[in-house]
Amino acid sequence: MIATFFLTFLVLGLVVAGMALGAIFRNQPIAGSCGGIGNVPGMPASNCTCKKPCAKRQEAMAAEAASEQTAKAEPIHFHRRS
Repeated sequence: MIATFFLTFLVLGLVVAGMALGAIFRNQPIAGSCGGIGNVPGMPASNCTCKKPCAKRQEAMAAEAASEQTAKAEPIHFHRRS
């Protein structure tokens, strides 16, 4: 029975060490998914950095880009009368 405990402990330790090495060698910050707490109503939205966002996020990004385009429209110039 104690041998099973040690074997299980060893296997889980190797799994954790492998994940840690993967995180270290990828050299990227650990980040959450696009879902989770950011999709809870009433909570502020998180910045999604997924390579392929979900359909809901793509729609939100398209709406945001459209509003930025209208905000960047050329300003109106008023001419003075001489």
